[in-house]
Amino acid sequence: MLYDFQRALLNLYTSESLLKDFERDPERVLAPFSLTEKERRAIRGLPVEQLGHFQKDLRGKRLGRTKMILKRTDYVVLMPFWKDSPALVWGAPEDPIVVPISVDIARLVRDIYAHRGVLSMTSLLGAYGRLGRASLGDLFRVAKLMYGRGLAGRSVFI
Repeated sequence: MLYDFQRALLNLYTSESLLKDFERDPERVLAPFSLTEKERRAIRGLPVEQLGHFQKDLRGKRLGRTKMILKRTDYVVLMPFWKDSPALVWGAPEDPIVVPISVDIARLVRDIYAHRGVLSMTSLLGAYGRLGRASLGDLFRVAKLMYGRGLAGRSVFI
């Protein structure tokens, strides 16, 4: 129950669309979580406006940290929370390129970071082999992103 309570809060903090849905119909949003009635009341009692401000603060802090990394390196940065999904960020710190990605693609990139840290077809195929839940479509999407955006050979940072 504590896990689901924390997971529900995390999802509200990190997903703009979920927060909007929560504002309209909190019961439907909380239904997938195994919460006690006391936990449901506590979450329903949270001011949506403050959750929205907190969400923007989290994203702003993460983007600030990402820009600092981009100033000092040529890395591709995986942002676990960007609006409604993870994102890859690279380029000039003043105007970084932000590409939202799926959770499964983020898992592939995170695995690349953990094992080699460099975006390449070899590291991508290794990550795909290690992760049983990544689809072939995710593999192709990452390859297209890597080679279509000129990211192959660049280091990943999380």
